[in-house]
Amino acid sequence: MMRLVFSPASRIDLLGIQAYIAKDKPESAATFVDKLEHECKLLTRFPEWGAKQDHLAPELRRTTYRGYAIYYLVLVDKIRIVRVLHPSLNVVTQTFD
Repeated sequence: MMRLVFSPASRIDLLGIQAYIAKDKPESAATFVDKLEHECKLLTRFPEWGAKQDHLAPELRRTTYRGYAIYYLVLVDKIRIVRVLHPSLNVVTQTFD
């Protein structure tokens, strides 16, 4: 099975999502992010699951969990989570390194 790695930007995204949810529902914030990360782990078993997003970056794929977009790359031996973005963000203005 492939390994799962998170880019620094995706870690910042997840922390931001947790902080945003914690404003209204502090007890639910960590649980929601845990579920988002679990969704990311599923990609190690089903790497081709997401839709291609070549218009944003070469080989980039996207899947969603409860509205949040998970952008990732399928590499030789790992899945690299590049970004995890709220649906209200304009993705064209985001970086996908």
